Amino acid sequence: FRSLKLLGILRCFAQLSICLVAMAAVVAATEGRSELLRGIPDFRKATESRASRCPISVNPVPAGVVRNGALPKNGHELARELRKRNSPEDKVSWLAEISPEAYSRIFSVEMDAELLQTILAAMDAACTAESESEAKARVATHRVLSSLAKGCPKALDFAAGFAGASERRRVEQLLACMDKVSSEEPLEDLAAARRLLLGGGDAS
Repeated sequence: FRSLKLLGILRCFAQLSICLVAMAAVVAATEGRSELLRGIPDFRKATESRASRCPISVNPVPAGVVRNGALPKNGHELARELRKRNSPEDKVSWLAEISPEAYSRIFSVEMDAELLQTILAAMDAACTAESESEAKARVATHRVLSSLAKGCPKALDFAAGFAGASERRRVEQLLACMDKVSSEEPLEDLAAARRLLLGGGDAS
């Protein structure tokens, strides 16, 4: 009889232990972490905490945008930079800062015919503005024409081939203005630019 009573007591303790373990599991699930993991650092929470204190720095400059002082990489970027400048004088002055070698890289594939006419229109407007900046604009135009003819003759010849009669007359008027340019610095001969813009040029 005593053995049966002892056996019953042991069974009660076993059931009580099972209940305690089950309750502990429920409490651990409610807190989000198991009892077996207590005392182990939660690296996920630590990472989230550091991220909230130190937000990731994002580059505010979109891709493809030319930073100040940087040269355009292609004709699309050059056209975009031109649109940022309001006056023809500003456009021509900026174009004059680009070297023949840079033009060679910018128009290594081709030059858009519409872009060329945009450049020539800005040159013509700046050189016939009858203002104090007209002389400087003519010198700048002279340099741009020379740099284009020297840096990208094939691209210039190709784009100029799409010009109509009115565009050709504008080129002739522009080149006539170049004959009146006076500068303290020696200027390149525009014979190559004339041939490429008006036809009959050797773009090799």
